[in-house]
Amino acid sequence: MARPREFDIDDAVTRAMAVFWEHGYDATTTDQLLGGMRLTRGSLYKAFGDKKALFLRALHLYDAQEVEKAVAVLTQPDLDGIERINLLFGSITAAVQSGDRMGCLLCSTLSGFSVNDPEISAMALASAAKLHDGFDRALKDSREAKFPTSYARLLVTQYVGLRVLSRTGVSAGVICESVEAVEALLRR
Repeated sequence: MARPREFDIDDAVTRAMAVFWEHGYDATTTDQLLGGMRLTRGSLYKAFGDKKALFLRALHLYDAQEVEKAVAVLTQPDLDGIERINLLFGSITAAVQSGDRMGCLLCSTLSGFSVNDPEISAMALASAAKLHDGFDRALKDSREAKFPTSYARLLVTQYVGLRVLSRTGVSAGVICESVEAVEALLRR
């Protein structure tokens, strides 16, 4: 008779997400996952199969929590579209100024070697498409001006780039200047 599972799967995926977020998929070792998840090697492999399967679950959770949170900012109905975009970019500045250098698991995934894997790439690109749609909706809801769809792609690129840069130790001033440049572009 098989032993009953002695851990909560959702909690384990949440812990794995934190490890992947800190180290990235490619650099995360099995030992780091075991320590972060507080599991034995056998429990990890029995529950999740392999590192990639676990990462896909963690990335799915990240999408449901963090990407959806960003999209919610971009689509909230009580603010003008440009205000929503500024609010989201301002959250990057605020995070860096408070010492939060975690960046974004999605952005790290998009900029890493793991995107060479078709399943990981497809999931990451689907999340990026949600961000694009959020930016596009915010741009369309702007009272100030009308923007071409290409601006939504530009904003996704800026968002990903700034979140990646925030992990590198670049100064908060550089991040702030970049966010101000985005805001200036949208004021045109």
